Amino acid sequence: MRQLFLLAAALLVVHAAAGREWQYYDTPVTGGDYHLFPELRHDEGTFAAWGTAPGWAAEVQVGFEMPEGGPWLVSVVRFWLSGTAEHGVILRDASASLSAAPGDIIDDTIAFTPGYPGPPDRWVDVDISLLGLVLIDDDPIYVGVALDGIDDGLGMETTDPTGHTWGYYGGQWIDDTDVWSFDAGIRLVLTEMVFANEMTTWGGIKALYRE
Repeated sequence: MRQLFLLAAALLVVHAAAGREWQYYDTPVTGGDYHLFPELRHDEGTFAAWGTAPGWAAEVQVGFEMPEGGPWLVSVVRFWLSGTAEHGVILRDASASLSAAPGDIIDDTIAFTPGYPGPPDRWVDVDISLLGLVLIDDDPIYVGVALDGIDDGLGMETTDPTGHTWGYYGGQWIDDTDVWSFDAGIRLVLTEMVFANEMTTWGGIKALYRE
C-alpha cells in the first residue's frame, strides 16, 4: 500500500509539471556583474527564459541560508521581474529545510510595482528592511513573489542550477531547480548588524525588533 501511495504522489507531480509553459529570450539577457553586498544569489546573472502565471507558476519562491557572521538584517530583495501592476514580496518559512517545499507565509505586506511590461530585462530592488527581520548564520528563509499573468514575467537561469527554486503550480509546490533545472532571478541582500556589548546575546538582539 505504501508503494502504491508513493507512486501515485510521483504521478501527480509529473502530471502537474508536464503542462507548464515558459518563453525563451531571442538571446539570453544579462544583468551584468553589478550586485550589492553581501548578496545571496543562486543565479549567475544571465537569463535564457522567463515565465508568468498561469502557464509557469502562480508564485515562485527561492530558498536562502544565512552565511557565517551576522546577525543579519534582511534588507533588500532583488527581482529580475517585469510588470505594470502591483506585486508583493512574499517571505515564507523554511524551517523544515530548503529541500522541502516553502512553508507558511511570514510576511506579505511589502508592495512594489516593477513599472514596465514583460519580458523582464532589469533588476527591481525592493527595500524590506523596515520589517526588522534579523537572522543568524545557517538560518534558512524562502523569498518570492506572486505572478499575475497580465504583463509580468520572472527571469530564469538555465545554466548549471545550484539553488532552491520552487514554483506553485496546479495546487502544489514543485522543485523547479530539480525538475526543470531552473534558478529564478531572485536575490537577497543583507546588512550585518553591529550592537553594543550588552546587546550581543541573541535574546537581546531579537528584543530590539519586538513591537
